Amino acid sequence: MIIIIDNKQYDTDKSDKIGDNSNLQGCPLETLYRSVKGQLYLNGANDWLYSLYLGPDSNGLCQDSRLMTEAAALDWCQASKVSSENILKHFGSIIEEG
Repeated sequence: MIIIIDNKQYDTDKSDKIGDNSNLQGCPLETLYRSVKGQLYLNGANDWLYSLYLGPDSNGLCQDSRLMTEAAALDWCQASKVSSENILKHFGSIIEEG
């Protein structure tokens, strides 16, 4: 699927899927990707009321996709219960030893 964010094209079929979160019925609400060029972006549900991060845009309308910083994407992964293995694979360079 092609997504346009800030006048740039992102292809979910070519991007690396990092993880997703689901509603109680198991349907994915948001999916985090890393593009071929390394940009992190979140693609989500059409109903922002069920979305952890996307929320409404400045007009109060649903925002389907948005770019993410590494820190925000890491927070999203932890909140969405993405596996530790996958988190370390994608964000190991910014995770500190405890």
